[in-house]
Amino acid sequence: MTKRLGGIVVNDCVDLDVRPGDFFGILGHNGAGKTTLVKQMVGLLRPTEGVLQYCGINVTKAGHIVCRDVGYMPQSAHALNALNVAESLLFTARLKGLRRNLAARERDRVADLLGLASLMDRTARTLSGGERRLLQVGVALVADPLVLVLDEPTNEMDPVRRRQVWELLWRLNRHEGKTVVMVTHSPREAEQVLSRVAMMDAGRVVRTGTPADLVASADGRLRLRVSMDGCDSRRRAMILKRLRTVCPTAQETFDAIVGMVPRGAIEQAVHTLERLSVHDFSLAPLGLEDVYVRELTTDGRL
Repeated sequence: MTKRLGGIVVNDCVDLDVRPGDFFGILGHNGAGKTTLVKQMVGLLRPTEGVLQYCGINVTKAGHIVCRDVGYMPQSAHALNALNVAESLLFTARLKGLRRNLAARERDRVADLLGLASLMDRTARTLSGGERRLLQVGVALVADPLVLVLDEPTNEMDPVRRRQVWELLWRLNRHEGKTVVMVTHSPREAEQVLSRVAMMDAGRVVRTGTPADLVASADGRLRLRVSMDGCDSRRRAMILKRLRTVCPTAQETFDAIVGMVPRGAIEQAVHTLERLSVHDFSLAPLGLEDVYVRELTTDGRL
């Protein structure tokens, strides 16, 4: 599937298969084409070339089915700004086809599920950024959809609410069998719950697989972190220069030197640091975030 906007290729020959029951993550830097892709998944945009199918049906020809089965959370929802929380949930339930009494029950169910009861009379524009995102998650959950398509759902949330949403989505996927498609910039959190991942760059999908498979593709590399506390600029430069002979990806950050050490160079890297009288360092297995950074930067920086 390809999508052009104003002559610019935003999605370039994207080929994905999201399976029933997947917790599917789409990772990529800003401008990678993630939001444009999910808008096509829910029928808000049409592909320029190719077809998106839901259960074998062309999404562009099955708007009523997508509306019935899919709960969508966009990056922003300005249409809700003039409504209070209760109205946002109630009107969404009515638009999903629920009768008035059932819509009221659904409003209350979702509010209880997300802890929105104390905010019911507040208009969306008066909520904090994190509270608005929580409301938008609630709108996506209205009418108990089979599929959730969520564009950066935990953006702007504090750590407590972020964990609340991740745990809720995990339960809905694991215990109720809901299919979840999520755009996220949090590979560390995503690694704990996602069943499959697609990494996007410049409109293309560059890697897909389970988090475990993607991490295994690093071929035994370890993540090296060398603390630079108390080191002046000259010593920092000397340590970095020596390390790069065995760890070409080594880069300086504000408080450390970090890099991915190939399996065959681990012992040599340790000896290099010991000869430099550097003792404050650590070696750890790579995570999904390390693979993500390696794939989406030209120099493999961490």
